[in-house]
Amino acid sequence: MHQKATHDFSQHHLDIPIAATRYAQTRFPFSPFIIRFSVGNVKDKQASEEITLFFKNQHQTDILFSNYRSSTSKCSPNEYDIFLFVTDANSFISLYDEEKWPPQIGSERYTFSSSPSIPPQLSLIIKNVDFHIDMNDFIGDLKAKFPDINPLPPIVVPEEQLTK
Repeated sequence: MHQKATHDFSQHHLDIPIAATRYAQTRFPFSPFIIRFSVGNVKDKQASEEITLFFKNQHQTDILFSNYRSSTSKCSPNEYDIFLFVTDANSFISLYDEEKWPPQIGSERYTFSSSPSIPPQLSLIIKNVDFHIDMNDFIGDLKAKFPDINPLPPIVVPEEQLTK
């Protein structure tokens, strides 16, 4: 029976939709950093170059971008977003702290329209934390040991039920 199932499977032709193929081939490993300008005409390449130079000079950190692009799709009139995609975890971690960014890019002020989600490869799950622990103390201990940690609120489990 196992051979027949294998044989039958090898006879099936899987049609993968073009959209799914395109998504898999173009997906970046890290969510983009999105900066919004309300005036000016800063180009996406210019933004990536200025940010790279700023981090090199101010923080002695190499920022590597895999891609960048601009968009006006979710903007008000006269606004535009620049999407910056990083190549590696070090670049992502360095850019994640908005306080480290340059105050202006291309002599223009900007805002962060949203923060990128932390990718799974940079996440930490701590299992079996006691329900009766003081979370402020726990997070304080983690921050003392790992100063760069970015704690998120714990998952609240109703009636102390275990989650799977």
